[in-house]
Amino acid sequence: MYQFHLWGNKKTGNLTFVFLTSVCVLIWVIEYIAFSNLNTFSPFFRVFYAFIIVLLSINQINALMVKPDGLLIKSPRFLLSLAFIVFFIYQIIYLASLFVGMDKSIIARKIVIGFDYINLAVNILFAVVVFLVTEKDKTVEVNYFSEH
Repeated sequence: MYQFHLWGNKKTGNLTFVFLTSVCVLIWVIEYIAFSNLNTFSPFFRVFYAFIIVLLSINQINALMVKPDGLLIKSPRFLLSLAFIVFFIYQIIYLASLFVGMDKSIIARKIVIGFDYINLAVNILFAVVVFLVTEKDKTVEVNYFSEH
């Protein structure tokens, strides 16, 4: 969430960040401290947090589409947001299948196994983002040194 705070609107971003962080901490405390202990599997906070990240990612992509800054597919913000959407939506499905029980359903078992492949694909996308960010930083350095 902090990354979206850094990318967000400076006027209302601080209040939104504090509110969302407070709600997440409150839900975590209620779920793990009040209703269960730390040793039991309880997916409600993880699903809520993943849902918040997906909504923030969609909001970021919408902001990038309204104010395009070059080619959208080469934008690290766009690719990171896309990776977050894919990963966290699959995480919600994965947690639901764990909650149902992978021993009770063949589909749930396949979803759990598929999480490894989704994780691999998202990590490759993260590597592409790192490459794009370092490529952009090199051009900034070249322009800076050529001017001075």
